[in-house]
Amino acid sequence: MTVTSQTTQEVYPSPFFEGSEKRIELTFDLGQDAPVGGLRALPRAQLDAICTAAHCCIVSVCANEYFDAYVLSESSLFVYPNKIIMKTCGTTRLLDAVPLILDLTASIDVHPAKARYSRASYLAAEHQVCDDDRPQTPSVCPTPTTTPRTYTACTS
Repeated sequence: MTVTSQTTQEVYPSPFFEGSEKRIELTFDLGQDAPVGGLRALPRAQLDAICTAAHCCIVSVCANEYFDAYVLSESSLFVYPNKIIMKTCGTTRLLDAVPLILDLTASIDVHPAKARYSRASYLAAEHQVCDDDRPQTPSVCPTPTTTPRTYTACTS
């Protein structure tokens, strides 16, 4: 068997697009006036607006007694009573949806407790033409309040 060395250019044809997975997980505290079901009480129109902000759309939905699962045009959305998880790939912009999510949840007495954003490492970063999302992260993350309790915001 002969092993040859290949450059990235030889392995990945140009133009090369790699739709690396992105994931955001937002955990919330439910206030006294939060609806029964917590985040699961968000109407479909609001979930559609969240997905539109992230540059994707809901294709189908399935639910059980614990959470609602949505198939998105570019992956998945899971809504639990106190947690939202979006996993996407391609050209989606998950961080663009965070301000809307925080506005909608505040309106139903559900408040952020923890946020986590991650994305996979690119195989061929030199071929990517997408905007880098790292500079945007601090601008969309909630800042800890002056209450005695603190929370972790936007860890990667």
